[in-house]
Amino acid sequence: MTLPRATGWALRGLPYDTRGFIPCNAHGKVVGAAAVWAAGDATSFPIKQGGLAAQQGDAVAESIAAHAGASVRPQPFQPVLRGVLLTGRGKAWLRGPHDDDPGAAERRALFWPPTKIAGRYLSPYLLALESSETVGQVPEPDGQPVNLDLERDVPAAADALRTARRH
Repeated sequence: MTLPRATGWALRGLPYDTRGFIPCNAHGKVVGAAAVWAAGDATSFPIKQGGLAAQQGDAVAESIAAHAGASVRPQPFQPVLRGVLLTGRGKAWLRGPHDDDPGAAERRALFWPPTKIAGRYLSPYLLALESSETVGQVPEPDGQPVNLDLERDVPAAADALRTARRH
């Protein structure tokens, strides 16, 4: 069994790599384009995952705000991978190895809110939106932020981040 190879759209008018993805720096600024930013699956970052796309979007929003004159110091995209494994016995919340931690799998949320797409601004927004449509109280956070060092643990991610920092 094989999976299809990921390829981008190679959008006319924007730079793209050999697979059709848009090269960006660590703030989402498109390399070689004036005042153009990108985030998510269209970019050349090798891992395509909604939570990472949301984090890229945060970096892009800060960079655009600074470019527009807001007094904000934009932070570069620093990927943190979070995941939930659906098992025959329910959910397992996963985090990868980080520093001296060998990694963990727990039966409780390791990040909050425990949503499908974990982003600094998107997740709380989606939770508030969902809560406004439901009767009852919003549960208190019981999870912790989880960091996975993608630069150390995923070589393709490390290469992409080094390339983005050079631009």
